[in-house]
Amino acid sequence: MYAAMGVMSAVAGLSLALVPARIGLPTRWRAAAAALIVLSVPLLFVRSMAALYLVVVVLGVAFAPHLITLFGLTERLVPATRLAESMAFLTSAVVGARPSRWRSPGGSPTRTARPPPSRSPSAPPC
Repeated sequence: MYAAMGVMSAVAGLSLALVPARIGLPTRWRAAAAALIVLSVPLLFVRSMAALYLVVVVLGVAFAPHLITLFGLTERLVPATRLAESMAFLTSAVVGARPSRWRSPGGSPTRTARPPPSRSPSAPPC
């Protein structure tokens, strides 16, 4: 699933070369952030693995444009002497955000979104 999202993200990232230069980085960043928000909403309503796969693949379209634009803005805003440090910080933040969510309450990647079905009163205990 993650790989499929990555493929869509890579395709979208490569297509950024087709965006006209007159559309500035701040505008691109806002558009990509808005796309991430809008495309994340269906995650609240997913009830099957097939639906989750589809939603995550479509969501991948917004990731690369957001990250590429963010790195582009950083490159323009940070002094050249601090550029490597800034890029390392951004890369670490992207990689570190995923496991930090897993450590939060209820954030385990193995937990399901729905509670387990309740037992009927007549069922014997296991």
